[in-house]
Amino acid sequence: MASTGRAAALEPERADSVAHFLISLREARAAGRNGSALEQRLRTLFSAVRGYRLEHAPQPVPKRREIDPEATASFLQALRPAVAADRSQGRLMNVWGVAGLKRDEVRTSAVLEWILDCSGSHGFGSAVLEEVLALLGPANPELSELDLRQGYVTRREHCVFADQTNRVDITAVLPTTILFIEVKIGAPEGRKQLTRYRELAQKMAAALGKERSFVLYLTTGRVSDEQDIISFTWRDVAKAIRRAVEKREKRGAIAGEVLLQFAGHIEQLR
Repeated sequence: MASTGRAAALEPERADSVAHFLISLREARAAGRNGSALEQRLRTLFSAVRGYRLEHAPQPVPKRREIDPEATASFLQALRPAVAADRSQGRLMNVWGVAGLKRDEVRTSAVLEWILDCSGSHGFGSAVLEEVLALLGPANPELSELDLRQGYVTRREHCVFADQTNRVDITAVLPTTILFIEVKIGAPEGRKQLTRYRELAQKMAAALGKERSFVLYLTTGRVSDEQDIISFTWRDVAKAIRRAVEKREKRGAIAGEVLLQFAGHIEQLR
């Protein structure tokens, strides 16, 4: 037998005991219930031994990486002309950093509304909003069904029904849908704020004869536990912008570069 043969290859004083163990184990397994219990106990024992070995195994010492000063200096010297050329052509600038957006919610929200506006002067139409909805679509199939080709209207700091107590950061009125986007950078939402917005979006949809409404919650990572609120992050928006620019082959164009700079700015928000 293969198992007995392997045991015979061991030292003579151990061969008999190992072979006896393997034969006993085979007979116990064939015995049915008792064999199953024994097998289970052995598995538990072997698992514990394996866990102990893994826990107490010596950890490999990370190999120290040596830095070659001459090679590093040579690389930096070769890189210097390219950096100088990019700087002279303005490729290293970020207009949003110069504008001082930083973490200002109101100003950042205003830029985002411009980018999402299908009539915006950036020339990308509804491309970015399409990509945002595509990113959220797998978990929210109804968003994937929204058709933006007929156009829509966006507003920022929108006081729905002239109610100053409920000012929605970004509102998009689509042919069949009302879309609210609540923007946060670090700050939490107000008490029952998202619930009020959900109800307000439903009322607005009913008043305008729209079929449905959605409330999107844009933050640096916080997820809303409110029912029917769709959460996403600034990194998602940055990804949507990059996809829109790549798909429309406008990288290098002024508008494309400005949008990519905004993507670089917002994906750093924490």
